[in-house]
Amino acid sequence: MADYLPHTNEEVDSMLGFLGMSSLEQLFDHIPAAVRLSGGLDLAPGQSEPDVADYFSRLTRANKARARRSPVSPARAPTTTRFRR
Repeated sequence: MADYLPHTNEEVDSMLGFLGMSSLEQLFDHIPAAVRLSGGLDLAPGQSEPDVADYFSRLTRANKARARRSPVSPARAPTTTRFRR
């Protein structure tokens, strides 16, 4: 894993200024509150970065969406259409 070097307040202010924003919260304004993380993560204190990455990898593998069947039968599914020039 790469080392983490946090941004200084001056760097954050410069990036926000470049984007025309005045706060980090503005970066996330377009995300509905219902899907934002409202509290902290339920992680044991003092975990290493690789342990946290492994934890999220396991969650990701367990959180696969089930494939949905198309209501259109394969025989009636649209086919490729050639466009006239």
